[in-house]
Amino acid sequence: MKFFKIFSICVLVLIFLSCIGLFIAVKTVDINKYKPLIESKLTEYLDKKVYISRIFYSFSLKQGLNLKVKELKILHSKDEEDLRPLLGVDEVDLSLDLMALIKDRDIVVSQIFLNSPQVYLRQVANEKNNLDPSKTADEPPGSTTNESNAANSESINEKPSDAEFLSNLMVNKIQVKDAAFVYHNAPVGEDGFRVVLEKIDFGVDNFSLEKPFTFYLNAAFFQSKQNINVQGTAQVDLLRTQARFDDISFNIALEGTNLALLIEQYPQMKFLDEHHQLKGEIKLLTNQMIVSNKGLLVLSLDGQIVNGSFKLADMVRPFENMQMPFELSESDVNITDSTMNISTGNVKWKGRVNDYLTRQDFTLDFEMFDIPVHEFIEQYLPQGFRFEGNLFGEQHIKGNNFQEENLPQRIVADSVLRMDNSVIKDFNALKLILEKISVIDTFTGKDIYSTVKSGFPEKYQGILTRKDTPIRQLSMNSRVTQGRLMIDSIEAAADELAVHLEGWIGFDYQSQLKGYVTLPSDLSQNITASVPELKGLLDQNQQIRFPLKPYSGDIRKTKLLPDRNIIAKNLIVDNVKSLLQGVISDALEIRKSQPQQNSADPNQSTGQEPRSIDEQQQQPQKPQEEETIEGLLEKIFE
Repeated sequence: MKFFKIFSICVLVLIFLSCIGLFIAVKTVDINKYKPLIESKLTEYLDKKVYISRIFYSFSLKQGLNLKVKELKILHSKDEEDLRPLLGVDEVDLSLDLMALIKDRDIVVSQIFLNSPQVYLRQVANEKNNLDPSKTADEPPGSTTNESNAANSESINEKPSDAEFLSNLMVNKIQVKDAAFVYHNAPVGEDGFRVVLEKIDFGVDNFSLEKPFTFYLNAAFFQSKQNINVQGTAQVDLLRTQARFDDISFNIALEGTNLALLIEQYPQMKFLDEHHQLKGEIKLLTNQMIVSNKGLLVLSLDGQIVNGSFKLADMVRPFENMQMPFELSESDVNITDSTMNISTGNVKWKGRVNDYLTRQDFTLDFEMFDIPVHEFIEQYLPQGFRFEGNLFGEQHIKGNNFQEENLPQRIVADSVLRMDNSVIKDFNALKLILEKISVIDTFTGKDIYSTVKSGFPEKYQGILTRKDTPIRQLSMNSRVTQGRLMIDSIEAAADELAVHLEGWIGFDYQSQLKGYVTLPSDLSQNITASVPELKGLLDQNQQIRFPLKPYSGDIRKTKLLPDRNIIAKNLIVDNVKSLLQGVISDALEIRKSQPQQNSADPNQSTGQEPRSIDEQQQQPQKPQEEETIEGLLEKIFE
């Protein structure tokens, strides 16, 4: 509304200049002699310093009065030391219909033409807005000061005399060529938020303060050519200090955007890869929008992103064929069923933002299908290590306030991901474990790999010679909280082993991970039968467990290796425990009862009734003393 008011005032001022020109023309006096007076009066009226280079005019009763102003400049304020510009125009061309003024007392402007205007709007904390001197930039919406200013502004603007006077104004055609618009909102001494539109062409047909009028706008936003197109209908209501827009189409072409400059101006966009060209189009249709000096009152908008493509800085593949329909109101954004492709996979999502002007509470739900993960993690894997598999899963995200500062701390999410039929290429995990854990060979004095290989169960015989390691199932349960991805569990299951990992990964790539590898119980029993010294590695499920060395550092440099110290400790503890148990048993003269090996029938020597087969096969029980010693040693070596 302030823009329309200032625009209307400027038109009236130009009309006033035309009247002066008419008067001077009649008096045959050079109007430029009065230029200092005109500049002074405009400065006083606008409360901003005004400079005019030259004024030209022509006059005829048939064609009316034509006024041209060369190099019009309006500064941020009338302070002589403040040289910041608000508006600069190379040329203003105005034609006034004198016959309409004489006959009907209507103020009819045939055309207004502005060539290469430069508009600078600033809103700085603790400083007056350079467009609205009554309002400070750091007052939050709904504050007492703002309400008071709005009330005062409304009471001033609602003067019937002003409205009646301006209602007689009509402009047949307004045309602006090659304009530039800069909006800058920042605390003092900081870069802040900036919007820059260049190569602006703007036009209005049949501008009136009583009836709707049509307009169009074409502009370039971070491109060398115009990529924004807006057109529709508008109407201004001075009594209510409102402007209404209907059926506004707004299209933005993304291809050709200068991403390097965009990221420089908006650091919060640095997650984008500046070397990948954006593609697609944003299409908006505003059914109705009403704005006033109090802000946005009504908004009903349908939009969509069509055939979008972008690439994140840390990913090797772009997102493509993005289709995202959404609805926008004066308070909320609703994203309906949306899709995009990433390599051969597909992502579906929907979301919502409540109160996007203040709280910005948002939720997002993602579903992922058949995404080839190996294409995105190859750069983080050790050289020569290849992993293949496709990702499926769901992720639910919520948070508030899109400001980059501390945003990760405000995000809460949970996800369930899985990979089916994945494979580690050119890598035999079991063979590596048996060959590389040299501490086992040192402890047992045996070549474990050679010892257990010959006694492998039949179903594992071919595993040691297999080239790859197939993973039957890989799953991850995780959540995001306090700026970290908390990994509750990563479970990988193959025929010959299973891996468990847990820990966390930060948004800065720092991480902590720990876990272990287990072998199936039948394979574990076979190995411990061949090498009894390895019984110390059995867990409560009678599976051999190899703990992994805890990792702390950059997740992109992760190294997960067997923890040889823990493995050696477990083996030593089990061996010492067995030795102590034997020594204590010998000292206390505790012997395990052995079944008597007689060739004769034991029933004949005792004269007792024959025992059942189950009784004959029953194993002797451990003495109570031996069980007590074993329990005591278990407690000692826990």
